[in-house]
Amino acid sequence: MKQKLGLNLVLRNKVSKAESFYQQKPSLLITGASGFIGGSLLAHSVNTWNVFATYCHSKTLNNQNKCEFLPLNILDEELVFSTICKIKPTVVIHCAAIPNLEYCALHEEEAFLVNAKGTESIVRACNKIGSRLVYLSTDLVFDGRRGFYSEESKPNPTCAYGKTKNTAENIVLSLSNNFCISRIAWTYGRSFNFSRCFTELMIDRLKCSQSITLFTDEYRSPIYVNDLCSALLELAQRNDTGIINLAGPERMNRYDFGILTAKVFDLDEHFIIPTNIDSASLNYIRPHDCSLNNTKAANLLMTTFSNPKLGLRKMLQRFLDRLVT
Repeated sequence: MKQKLGLNLVLRNKVSKAESFYQQKPSLLITGASGFIGGSLLAHSVNTWNVFATYCHSKTLNNQNKCEFLPLNILDEELVFSTICKIKPTVVIHCAAIPNLEYCALHEEEAFLVNAKGTESIVRACNKIGSRLVYLSTDLVFDGRRGFYSEESKPNPTCAYGKTKNTAENIVLSLSNNFCISRIAWTYGRSFNFSRCFTELMIDRLKCSQSITLFTDEYRSPIYVNDLCSALLELAQRNDTGIINLAGPERMNRYDFGILTAKVFDLDEHFIIPTNIDSASLNYIRPHDCSLNNTKAANLLMTTFSNPKLGLRKMLQRFLDRLVT
């Protein structure tokens, strides 16, 4: 009986310590957690943060028991204030946005309201309770005329999406006193929910022997999503303010990235058809070279940024791990 009571006491102490540790973990609010980056960030943060995750149209399905999911339309300023003031997060990582270039071009007013005005509501709520804000911007705040942009390069967006994000950057810069603006490069990797990235969709097409057309004259600095999440969570824990580029270490066009993806995943690259932006007759603007200089992030952060070949191999391993489990 004594032995049983002693065991129960030990178990209670362990539970108490676990609860205490959970309560002591800093709280993190992720907006747009049903998106590709938001869902990946959620998966990488739940073990070290007390996580709250918001969604608007579709609820993400991963880590259901490790965080609290909350519906939130960031256009509802009153709801944004009440939600953030109730949670009182240590840090807010603001991922929620309309990121599709064509959609933003065809629905400019809606894109501006969500990407810019919605961000303003987030900033004001963070200021009210003293939360640190990590804002996800984009490499598309640049015009794409020269590439290899640094944090000191002057934004000059030409596409509608880039214009909304540049406006939001200026809102953060003018209103927030504890922030980090992270300019995110084109991101690839294995999704943690139903919001899949372009690379996954491309792989699906190649597996089905379906052709896909990729630009030879659109250059970016592709970043592996796991590296991105690691960097964002580092920035969430820092106290410095400013702008930082989060990008992979290599400049690459979409066609070459597609060919490399086919090689790594052992798929037929002959289904990848090269083309260029000018001959595509797009109904929206697509910048040519928005590659980023990631020297600042590489020197400042502990995160190692994988080159495309290594990142794609890591992505392949995640596919294989999921098949096994």
